[in-house]
Amino acid sequence: MDYGERSWKKIWRWMKVQLDLPTHRDSNFWDAHHCQSVFTGGGLLGAHNLITLCYWCHREESRKQAKKHGRKRRREKRKERYGRSI
Repeated sequence: MDYGERSWKKIWRWMKVQLDLPTHRDSNFWDAHHCQSVFTGGGLLGAHNLITLCYWCHREESRKQAKKHGRKRRREKRKERYGRSI
């Protein structure tokens, strides 16, 4: 049975969505994660600051870091606005 090239591409796109596969690059399941986040200056530390994580773990760790830094930024904005920490 010949499904044709377009059909396989549709099937692959559907599988990526259903299985939550990485879509931003050529199906690379490994990512380099900064132990000390770039936000806090970890981007300048070099290769010893990197660890390899699977796509899903890297996404989760990055979300945690973004949440932590978002709270810190909001706290600093409130402190600037009201002159104290709330």
